Amino acid sequence: MFNRTNNPVCPAAGLFPLKRIHIPIPFENLCSYNNGSQRTLSRACRYNELPRRRAAGTQNQEVRSQNQEKQCNLPIPASDPDGFRDCILRATFRKKCSKLRGIEPDQRLNECNNNDNSIRMTKTVLHKSETRGHENHGWLDSYHTFSFAEYYDPDRIQFGALRVLNDDTVDPGMGFGMHPHNNMEIISIPLEGDLEHKDSMGNVAVIRHGDVQVMSAGTGIRHSEYNRNKDGLVKFLQIWVFPDQQNVTPRYDQVSLNISESHNRFQQIVSPNAEDDGVWIHQNAWFHLGKFDKAVSIDYKIKAKGNGVYAFILSGRVSINGQQLSTRDGFGIWDIDKISVRAETDAEFLLMEVPMAV
Repeated sequence: MFNRTNNPVCPAAGLFPLKRIHIPIPFENLCSYNNGSQRTLSRACRYNELPRRRAAGTQNQEVRSQNQEKQCNLPIPASDPDGFRDCILRATFRKKCSKLRGIEPDQRLNECNNNDNSIRMTKTVLHKSETRGHENHGWLDSYHTFSFAEYYDPDRIQFGALRVLNDDTVDPGMGFGMHPHNNMEIISIPLEGDLEHKDSMGNVAVIRHGDVQVMSAGTGIRHSEYNRNKDGLVKFLQIWVFPDQQNVTPRYDQVSLNISESHNRFQQIVSPNAEDDGVWIHQNAWFHLGKFDKAVSIDYKIKAKGNGVYAFILSGRVSINGQQLSTRDGFGIWDIDKISVRAETDAEFLLMEVPMAV
C-alpha cells in the first residue's frame, strides 16, 4: 500500500492530479508513510482506501465509546448498547449531548436517532441520490455514494465491506490511464456503451451492458479503462469491496449475463463461490440484479449471518421493507433475516449483500 520514499504509492494514483496535505494521523494508516517528524497522506489514499475498520465491539470502538460517554456524561442504556454506541459515535450526536440529559436512558437511543440529520436509524441507512458526492471533470462525470477522491463525508465511508459505489459517465474516447490497486475486490457493471480494459497481467477486454467484470487486486495490479466508442458515452458502476484475505494473487475475470434472468427475480451476478452464477470474489458477499414489473414483490433472504444488504436503485421506484426509494437512491439495512422488495413502478435495482464486520 505504501513505500518509504518521498512519494506515497496510492491505489487511486493516476486517476486525477493530487495535492498533498499534511495532517496528523495514526502511523498504522495503510496509506501513510514516515517523512521525518511529519506524516504525510495523499487525499486519494485517505478517501479511497481507508484502513479496514475493526468489527463492532472491538477494543478501539469501546475506547471511543467510553470517551464519548465521558464527554456527554451519559450512561449507555442496557436495552441496546450497540445501537446507542453507534449513535454516540456519529459527529451529529456530539452537538446533542445536552439535549439528551434528563431523558430516561432507554429513551435516549430513539431520541438520538430521531434527531440525527444524517437520516440514519438503527439498522438502516438512507442515502438519497441528491446527497451523493459529485465531481465533473469534463471527460468524467462521477457520483460517489461513499467518500472518494475529493469527496469526503465521515458518515459515509463504507457500508460494512462495501467501500466504494461510483456511478460514472465517460466521454467518447476518454478514460482512466494506468493506475494501481491492491487488496481490494473491484467489480465493474456497464450500464451503457463499451468499456475497454487493459491490465498489467496482459488482459485486454471490452465489457458492455450485460457483462460483469471483477479484479482481485491482491498483491498489486495496474489497469486502465477507456470508453472505446468515439461517438457515444459509456456509463458504468464501479464497486469496491474489502476482501476477506490480504495479498492474494491478482486475477481478472468477466462474464456475460442472460439479462432476461433478472426479470421479476433476483439474478445472482457476484458470489464467494467460483462454481456459482456470476463472478466470484474473496469475500462472503452476494450481488443480485433485479428488473421488476410494477407491483411485483419478492422477499430476499440473507445468505450469511452478520451480513447486511445495500440496495442501489438504477431506475424507477422501489420500496424495501416499506422504505420508498427512487432512481439512484441507496438504502442499507442489517440485523435482519430477509427483506421485502416491491416495485412501485417498473424498476431496475442492484442488491449487494456484504459482511457488516470487516
